[in-house]
Amino acid sequence: MFALVADEGKAGDFFAFFFLISLAGYSLLLILSAADKVRFRFSLIFGIEWLLLPVVAGISASQADTFGGVIGAVLILGLSVPIGLGMGLLFLALAFFKFRPKRER
Repeated sequence: MFALVADEGKAGDFFAFFFLISLAGYSLLLILSAADKVRFRFSLIFGIEWLLLPVVAGISASQADTFGGVIGAVLILGLSVPIGLGMGLLFLALAFFKFRPKRER
């Protein structure tokens, strides 16, 4: 959300900043997780990140200001939508159908 309101040259800085914060949080979550929940959480987080890839590509495409930048951004957006949706749904399916934690009774 911050990248949407950022200046044209600062959107990448916001993406990098939040990437580093999420990477640290993700690593901490995996370290503190029980062994049987690591694959579920990994797949869940990775699926959400893949689903957000088209959003990030769309934001960067909307901020392109040169003709070459627009062409490159549209190509990246065109590639990231099917790949992001496919991989996101794959990892979410793995999380909820294969690696779902077993409930204790």
